[in-house]
Amino acid sequence: MKLLHTADIHLREENEERWDALCGIIELGKKESIEAMIISGDLFDADIDALKLKGAMRELFTNVGYDIIIIPGNHDAKSYDDRAFFGASVKVLRSLEDRYETDDAVISGLPFKNIKEQEIYPILRNISDNLNGTKSNILMYHGELLDSYYSAHDFGNEGGSRYMPVRLDFFAELQFDYILAGHFHTNFSTIEFGKSGGTGYFVFPGSPVSVTKRETGKRKVNLLKTGGPPRELFIDSFFYEAINIKLDPFIEMDPVAAVKRRVDAADRKAEIILTVEGYLNSIKHGIDETKLNEELELLRQNNNIEEINFKAVDLSRILEDDIFKAFDAKLKAANFSSHEKTAVKEYFLKAMMESLS
Repeated sequence: MKLLHTADIHLREENEERWDALCGIIELGKKESIEAMIISGDLFDADIDALKLKGAMRELFTNVGYDIIIIPGNHDAKSYDDRAFFGASVKVLRSLEDRYETDDAVISGLPFKNIKEQEIYPILRNISDNLNGTKSNILMYHGELLDSYYSAHDFGNEGGSRYMPVRLDFFAELQFDYILAGHFHTNFSTIEFGKSGGTGYFVFPGSPVSVTKRETGKRKVNLLKTGGPPRELFIDSFFYEAINIKLDPFIEMDPVAAVKRRVDAADRKAEIILTVEGYLNSIKHGIDETKLNEELELLRQNNNIEEINFKAVDLSRILEDDIFKAFDAKLKAANFSSHEKTAVKEYFLKAMMESLS
């Protein structure tokens, strides 16, 4: 069975980046000739958004050529009551008893509930005990995986709350071959786990569109053919791109040109979060902090730059000092690697900065 797996689109309205991302994923599913699309929670940003978009959603999901299987997430947990109709091709797994089955796969769902870690394993065991061991068994899940370190920011703007946390060892003796999850926004993440008879896969696809500025980099979905491993697939959707430039005062370079080259190479779909740090030598490069900041603001006006974090410091006063020049000459002659020399030089610069403060 060929599946496309995504989650955490957080739709709020039509004709915005998130809606465009969903439309693009629908078309990708057609292109890849999938049999079903899995949306593992938080299709909508809030229940009110589900009400507003229901009509447009029916139209979008009509005649796509495959089924769309959805579970509720923590943001849209009340969006899918028995009276809700999102289109004939949409199958919502609202309860633990709901299941989607084909000749070679069984898809079960663990819809979001406000329950604790110790309450989840018995639920998983009950689902597993009623599965068909001759087919690929897939669990749709929306929550946190405790085995890997994720910060609160990796789950969007959720605060410090925990959402249905599980551990990989929960699945070691169960029949699930794939845990197709949602709730982790930052990036695509696949973790293998040992299970009776082989290897299982726990997959967070990451948000397919940047929901906050913390979801940086080109976005992905999970293309899966049962019996094989998950596969990352880049999609053409809106995203934030973090460009971090560290200026080196010892390299012959034009700081503005260096920034411009990186910005010009960015994807046209991206909004750039630009960070410029490191050190300047205004005497050597002919540009000081004020002028560089002005040039960055001019660059913002002509490019998709969402945010500028200007952290560069002009150290010309130190770099042109005789004490530093003498130190630098001795360091160049020393039998250190280039990495070690750079580290020593940075320590010395910081020490001199402290002495001047």
